[in-house]
Amino acid sequence: MGLLVWLKSLGAVGGEALLTVVTRLVILVAGLATAILTARILGPEGRGLYFYALTVAALVSQFGSLGFASSNTYVVAREPGYLGPLAANSVWLSLLVFVVAALIVVVTVGPEQGPSLLMLLAVLLGTTSLFFMLFSNLLVGMQRLVAFNLLQLGSNLSVVPAILLAAWLSGAPEMLLAGSIIANLAFCVIAGVVLFRRQGFSLRPRPDVFRLSLNYSFRAFLITLIGYGVARANVFILEAAAGHAEIGYYSVAVQIGDALAILPASIALVVFPRLIRQQEGRFGEMVRLARLVAGLGLLAAIVAAVLADPFVRIAFGADFVPSLPVVYAMLPGSLFLGTASIVSQYMAASGMPWRTFVPWIASAAALVGAAWYLIPTHRAVGAAGALSLSYAVLLLGMILAAMSLDRQERLAKAAAAEAIHPGASP
Repeated sequence: MGLLVWLKSLGAVGGEALLTVVTRLVILVAGLATAILTARILGPEGRGLYFYALTVAALVSQFGSLGFASSNTYVVAREPGYLGPLAANSVWLSLLVFVVAALIVVVTVGPEQGPSLLMLLAVLLGTTSLFFMLFSNLLVGMQRLVAFNLLQLGSNLSVVPAILLAAWLSGAPEMLLAGSIIANLAFCVIAGVVLFRRQGFSLRPRPDVFRLSLNYSFRAFLITLIGYGVARANVFILEAAAGHAEIGYYSVAVQIGDALAILPASIALVVFPRLIRQQEGRFGEMVRLARLVAGLGLLAAIVAAVLADPFVRIAFGADFVPSLPVVYAMLPGSLFLGTASIVSQYMAASGMPWRTFVPWIASAAALVGAAWYLIPTHRAVGAAGALSLSYAVLLLGMILAAMSLDRQERLAKAAAAEAIHPGASP
């Protein structure tokens, strides 16, 4: 019976999730190839420095979006005529983020010593990634999933030859970042051509469309801010306490954790609009999907634990064997986060009430406390353990918040039925 429920849940997810999963699996292979190449070229110390720069770039793209990546999808799905203005606003937002982030780097470093080329390149990489994300999400809102997935594939696959060329020219982390930036810029142009090949495009900003997007983007931004802070904050604590080599070991575990996140993230992406439209039985559907993802996640974590040792030795080399305990400490967190992502979609489909933020805040607090306690003595393993603990807190909080919301909705429906038909409700 349990197997039949699993198969029914898998069938309900549909071909859209399969398309996204396949795309992300190919992207995963490209990401692993990139990680292996950079690890082999740079070694633990250089890989740690490179990963630190990538973390800065990801912070720029995630926080710089201000939630407009999500609102682009939402607004263009409701009003396709806003495609042009949303794209123009995306261009101006990306330019503004680049200027502000570069100024922050300059001010942080101080006037007596110029900002490092590595950090400025990290800012530029983050800005081009933001621009590509904003345009790609417009394609999602227009339901052009084939074009979206092809662009995602091309953008990620192009990084591998770009890094190889950069490594041939110079094996420095700065040159590898430059190769990634060039690949990003090329696909930003391609995304623009795909979006506007049949219509004109004006760069004139539209403040009215910006205000229309603002309310939705604000809540999405808060979730992104807290969520990404939970995922990456301990990288900076680890860097301060243990140095770049430990970040290099930690980055290998993150790469494996990102691989395990592909399936739950794809399912979450596909079921989100379905949960929005589903008025009856939404909580029960979420529970079924969460159980499915939890079961698949547990199976994937067991397989990853068995294969981690030979994989790391073959793919990354003997220098990265110390990353194995880090991988094992991070595996429970991958399971917790994957399951929490499904529960989180239920909350978002219900209007993203403010109680949605409570589990994220609790998770962030747990991460900071555990990281400051564990990292000084256990280094990268402590950072991974702190992350797993924070995701356990997140999952528990999301479950409690979802149960509370479901109870509130059922009481409201019962009260409405009682008002229409007095004495009819049990």
